[in-house]
Amino acid sequence: MVDIENYKPLILGKFTKFEAGVIYRAVKENKITVLPETIKTLYDSANQSFGYYSECYSQDHDYYDRIYLATEYILNEEYKKAQYELNVWQDECIRLSGKKSIFFKYKK
Repeated sequence: MVDIENYKPLILGKFTKFEAGVIYRAVKENKITVLPETIKTLYDSANQSFGYYSECYSQDHDYYDRIYLATEYILNEEYKKAQYELNVWQDECIRLSGKKSIFFKYKK
């Protein structure tokens, strides 16, 4: 059981189903809005298993920190702050997307 008052990521450099579920629930309750690809990315990442999560985190900690922060904000019912973090995260995914990325169709 996760202590929502003292939420900390389980593993730095990996999204879990907890983070994905918290964000998904907030979307379903119309507290925040995200692209469908965001939810898919979070759940896909939660289902991936590979070694060196700390290496992933150290290479791009901002990518992970924004989702961790958004999760914490949602748990504390600070939805505007969570929305901001998710918007920045999505914008960065779109900006860096290549032709095979699920975010590429949003690239201008």
